[in-house]
Amino acid sequence: AAVKLGGKTGTLALRDPYTSYTWFVGFAPLDDPQIAIAVMVGNGELWWQRAIDIARDTLAEYFQKKAEKTVAAR
Repeated sequence: AAVKLGGKTGTLALRDPYTSYTWFVGFAPLDDPQIAIAVMVGNGELWWQRAIDIARDTLAEYFQKKAEKTVAAR
């Protein structure tokens, strides 16, 4: 099942030297917060990663491990 989260994204670009920043702060699950996360990524001209993607993957891993522990405890 998908976990709903709350959060805010943002961007900032600098020219010299070129750096594009993306950031995300949030919490999950939306209806019963258990974890907070903050991600900031500085990207150069040749590589670009979004902070929200890193946060999504990190939270998915967290909730997968949490579910595995719950099943193992039964």
